[in-house]
Amino acid sequence: MHELQLLQQVVRIVDEQCRKFPDHKLSMIHLTIGSHSHLASHSLEELQDTFQFASKGTSLESATLKIHTHVTHGTCQSCHTSLTYLSDALSCSQCGSVDISWDAHPELVITGLEFLERTIR
Repeated sequence: MHELQLLQQVVRIVDEQCRKFPDHKLSMIHLTIGSHSHLASHSLEELQDTFQFASKGTSLESATLKIHTHVTHGTCQSCHTSLTYLSDALSCSQCGSVDISWDAHPELVITGLEFLERTIR
């Protein structure tokens, strides 16, 4: 389960950041995934369930994910057609070539954290 490994990394990274703000409760994690990412093939519900499993027992377990998708663009190296990666089709829609240069974009980026409240001690 590749998505579990990625979301476990998100939990580790965000948990480290949250330790810097012990008086704040995390409510939402904003993630941007590339349309070329394996994660884009999963529903939001599946990713949220996987995140809940990965975050169980951590300070993140009550947080939710807000997922934004970055559409990956590319250029066919044979006919120079501009393409967007919106499905598993890895060949050019014009000439059928698989020699496509896709824009470099990370599979997953943590783009923001939202905190619900400040706890008073």
